[in-house]
This record gives sequence, C-alpha cells and structure tokens, in this order.
Amino acid sequence: MRAIILAAGMGKRLYPLTKDIPKCLVKIGGKSIIDHQIKVLRDCKINKIFVAVGYRGNQIKEKVKNAQFVFNPFYRFTNSVASLWFVLNEVEPDDLIILNGDVLHEQSIINEIVHSKTKQVTMLMDDGVVHEKADFKLFVEKNYVKKMGKTLERDEYSGEYAGVVKVPKSKYHAFKSAIEEMVYEEEFDKWYELVIKLFEFPTEVIKTKGRYWIEIDSKRDLESSKNDKL
Repeated sequence: MRAIILAAGMGKRLYPLTKDIPKCLVKIGGKSIIDHQIKVLRDCKINKIFVAVGYRGNQIKEKVKNAQFVFNPFYRFTNSVASLWFVLNEVEPDDLIILNGDVLHEQSIINEIVHSKTKQVTMLMDDGVVHEKADFKLFVEKNYVKKMGKTLERDEYSGEYAGVVKVPKSKYHAFKSAIEEMVYEEEFDKWYELVIKLFEFPTEVIKTKGRYWIEIDSKRDLESSKNDKL
C-alpha cells in the first residue's frame, strides 16, 4: 500500500499564518499537520509515502523525512486534480490512501479505512455533521455515494466528506486514467474527488462514527484543533 498526501496548495484562508510557510507545516500540539499525518500512516505500517508539494515545497522537503516528493509547478493555478496527476505518474500500481494535506484523524479512523476489505473506491464520511456546517457534502444510499458537492440540499445530504479516499489496486488504472482525462480536458481547477462523480466510480463510505477528525481550513479550525487531543 502507498499513501499520497496532497500538500501543494497555498492555504490562503489561513493567511497571514501561511505567508511564509505551507499550511501542512502549521503546528498543532507542537507538531506540524503533516507530521501528525505521517505518524498515523506509519503506525498503519505504510512506509511508502508520496507528498505532492508546490507552495514553499522546499520547506516541506527540509522538514519531512522518509517520504518521496512530487512537485506541481502549476500549484498557483491548479487544484488537487493536477497535483494527484503528477504524483500518479510516479507511483506504481498498488492500493492507495489519498489524504488532503490539511486533515487530521485519530488513529482508529485511518486504521479502519486502510484495512477495509472492500474492492471499491472508498471515501471517509462524517455523518454527525449537520448540513449547515458541512463543507463538501455526500449523499449516500445503501452505503454507496450517489451525489457529492458543496451545494447539496438538506434532503440529499448524508454526511461530510472527511478528506480521505482509498483506491484499491484493482481500480488503480481506471482511476489514474480518469484523473488523466480530467487533466487533458483542462479541468485543472477541480478537486480530484470529483472524478468519482464524473466517471461514476462505485464508491462506498466508511463513517467516522463520532471519532475525532478535523479539517484545518480556517483560523477557527486551527484554534479548535489546539483544544482537542490528537
């Protein structure tokens, strides 16, 4: 199994904190976000970790050890689909765990998605977040994602996407081809997760079940995370 951390973005919503450092190096509890992520992955026995870097990527390379780095030179103008495309060109076919570079999860959540036996693509979902507070929303029927996006109505809402996707090896080539097609169609400004919707990948969910996770997307999130146990 290989893990991919998408950390090329500029973290504009945390500015000015991210004026001089990338978001993934912001410290929480004395450790950077990416250090927390890598520890959780290594505790799952995942040793092949790839990090997509862009904004102030040299700082990440200096701080993070025992990972491979892939540079997205167009990070200022692209979204995660481009960063993932660059990484997939360097990764051999395998089971993949893909994390956004600004999410933290308690160990048991990542353990569950890593060791899940499903043969389908899997998304992590928090069904305890109310519709009004959810960012990227999912609508699920019989444990399969039917709709996703930021603008789903209340009656088409099951939970909030929690920033992690698992792609089994059996789906690797199809998933990579779909990402490539999005890039070739110049859909550079899209989140990579939309490939699941656009190409209709059967996708299951694993629920966080009240366990701790957080997306560091604002100063309020950052302050909240400092008061939680990681």
